[in-house]
Amino acid sequence: DRMWNQLSSNAALAGTKKTLVPSGKVTRLLATGFASQAEASRACAALKRDGQACLVAGQR
Repeated sequence: DRMWNQLSSNAALAGTKKTLVPSGKVTRLLATGFASQAEASRACAALKRDGQACLVAGQR
């Protein structure tokens, strides 16, 4: 929850929700609820400008 609290304060993630996906020894934190892949890409670019690693995943 601590990581989500930090990330969700970024305006680029407004209106999204967190989704946790177990993946081997790690758990992926996804921001879900974007209207389109383009919207997700814009949010990802904003996060990267703030120094946060980000990638756009396909729809789940």
